[in-house]
Amino acid sequence: MTEAVAKRPSIDERERKAQRLAWTVLLVSFAIFCVICVASGIGVHYFLFRSTVPMLTELTVGRGTAIVTHPDLSPDPIERFTTIIHRAVGRSDRLGLSVLSFYDSPQGVQYLVVSVIMSSDTLFDL
Repeated sequence: MTEAVAKRPSIDERERKAQRLAWTVLLVSFAIFCVICVASGIGVHYFLFRSTVPMLTELTVGRGTAIVTHPDLSPDPIERFTTIIHRAVGRSDRLGLSVLSFYDSPQGVQYLVVSVIMSSDTLFDL
């Protein structure tokens, strides 16, 4: 019986350069993809959590009492309705039920953006 030994085909220098170029393009493309993913993640995080838009914020207390602490650290108990200023911290009591409403006012018209219903023992930080 004759043994057949498979020989590797010889790869000339042109094919090696083509393979090297293909791997370089692949790896550089993957690195650019990773940079774009990280940059877009950081950008979305900044836009959602760090960008500021001036909005009118109102607190309506339906039941119980909500205590709002202003930036000057003066606590203010709220029993019905008030406008909340930027950098205020608040909480509702054990029996409290409040609604925090955010309004956007382009061209002087107020549009309700979102209302957050806060049940008992809820903290908020604007």
